[in-house]
Amino acid sequence: MYLSLSYRINENSPGWPGNPKLEIEPFLVQAKGYSINHHKIMLFNHFGTHIDGPNHFNATGAKIADLPFDFFIFERPVVLDVLKGDAELITAADLQAQHDRIAEADLVIFRTGFGRYRTLDPERYAARFPGISIEAGHYIVENLPRIRGIGVDTISIGCYSNLDEALGVHYVLAKESDKGRHIVNLEDLNLDYDLRRLRRVLAMPLPIDRIDSAPAIILAEVE
Repeated sequence: MYLSLSYRINENSPGWPGNPKLEIEPFLVQAKGYSINHHKIMLFNHFGTHIDGPNHFNATGAKIADLPFDFFIFERPVVLDVLKGDAELITAADLQAQHDRIAEADLVIFRTGFGRYRTLDPERYAARFPGISIEAGHYIVENLPRIRGIGVDTISIGCYSNLDEALGVHYVLAKESDKGRHIVNLEDLNLDYDLRRLRRVLAMPLPIDRIDSAPAIILAEVE
């Protein structure tokens, strides 16, 4: 059975304050008596469920379309329930406490519980979400060599109420691309499911050339 971890996108979906979101312009073509519907879409590439490529924070890092399709098939995903409140950080201690569970993982998904505010309080969801600390980023790089992806039920892996931490953890993870290890971030995930029997995650970003990151369809395969 497959579950969609991607949210449907519309003009009211929560996004970064001040950043563009989604604009849709109908474009109707008339040809030989047929009415043909098209739409022009302007979509910010970090809006809605999306995947950060390393190039997002590393000028020499891989862009999203540079990574092969099978890179985004995660065979050893693990969901960690790490409950956090407004602007709280996921720490290295949080990871160390569950190291045995994630030691062989290729994707670790943090369920902070903050995803409930996406509908209940979109402004809170977009502005006061928790994030991953710089020290946790270093822990992943140094102690979890199989990790290729990090997923979160928040708008970003970095807590932008603590900008130094947010920028720093993005950089720590993206910089690994220079060593041939690419780590991507799966952000704004819908984790409102029972994922205890999660087997595989299939993540499909739009393969648009020359951009750092892209909107994505992300599927969870469960038993």
